[in-house]
Amino acid sequence: MEAVDLGVSQSPTLKQSAQGIQSAIGQFEQSDSQKNLKLVFQDETIALSKQSLATTRQSTVSSQLSLTMQALLTTFGRVENEIAASFLQIDVATQQLELDRQDLVLSIKESFFRRLQADETLEVARQNLELTRQNLSDTNALFNQGLAARYDIVQAELQVVEAQQTLAQSITTIGNTAISLKTVLYDQSEEPLAPIAPASASVAEGVELDGLVALALQARPEVVLLNKNIAVADKLLEAAYHESMPIVSMQAGYFDTIGTFLPTDTFGVNLSVSWSLFDGGLRDGRVKSAEAQVQALHDELDGLNAQVIQDVTRAWLNFQQSEFDLRTAEKQVETAAVFYEMARERFINGLGTSLETQNALQSLINARLDLAVTRYNREISFSRLERALGAQFPDRVLRLSALPSKGAPDAGS
Repeated sequence: MEAVDLGVSQSPTLKQSAQGIQSAIGQFEQSDSQKNLKLVFQDETIALSKQSLATTRQSTVSSQLSLTMQALLTTFGRVENEIAASFLQIDVATQQLELDRQDLVLSIKESFFRRLQADETLEVARQNLELTRQNLSDTNALFNQGLAARYDIVQAELQVVEAQQTLAQSITTIGNTAISLKTVLYDQSEEPLAPIAPASASVAEGVELDGLVALALQARPEVVLLNKNIAVADKLLEAAYHESMPIVSMQAGYFDTIGTFLPTDTFGVNLSVSWSLFDGGLRDGRVKSAEAQVQALHDELDGLNAQVIQDVTRAWLNFQQSEFDLRTAEKQVETAAVFYEMARERFINGLGTSLETQNALQSLINARLDLAVTRYNREISFSRLERALGAQFPDRVLRLSALPSKGAPDAGS
């Protein structure tokens, strides 16, 4: 959990998405201000100069001062729906943040389990090296007794060298996975990460593919995001329908004229109605454009729903296959260990050949390495299934009883 929290808190991508929310809020405030009261001060000063044949030049200066409260009362749907659309755009930006967050969480989990996989592979490589050294010691002892050939020693030495090579590769893999994990976490510290394996993933009773698909169609951030975009487009379509409706506004204020023969000092209220009886096709054009946008989004949603079903189906089948792979790998280790012990006992007691022992040893080495890889491949498959569903399962138990939390990761360091 700490690893995911660290990556989420430090991600530049998520910080950028968060700024998108603030931008959407600002856009809404700008749009909403069209219906807010406005206080306006205005000063119109006029200077006149006139001269006739009988008089000298005369100059006059007059000023008209006004302080008014202005309010847009209604546009019968155009501005109102534009404001509603800008408000819904905040939800769109918020959902985009959630989409980016889930993508990041999957990347962190994959890197996290790759690192744990490398750690276990290293431990297995060390155990395998000890086995090959033990086999070499057994072969030398039998060679000294005249029960093994020089070729048998060479083969045993080769297995030791190969085990050392595998160990070196495992150490290199740990370094590479550690760098990858630090990169995806945006961790600039010099301290090494010490991943702690979470509980193994499991599936609650009654979980079926149909239920998973239904959950994904509800929870996937891509689906939620597109539905919110459709809601915005619907409001903009409503605004387009009301494009040429009357505009009603009110103005109340104080007016003062200075410099005239009879100065005035008045208060007044003005109610105005503006109605474009012929707009030259503006409304029809906006309606067509908005309808096309709405239809395009609905078509995109149909395609997205089909993609979600495909993603969930593939992820579910891959996870189920990973369970069979893990059971098989565990059984292969068990069988290979028994076979190696039997072959070793036969070899030590002169009843078996070195070739039989070396083959049994190699089978055990391969089975152990395969188990280390398969165990964490299963955990990665579960994380990919979570992403396909658009939900996180903090306890690593896949269930359909309730919509899991979207913000509680399960992997940590």
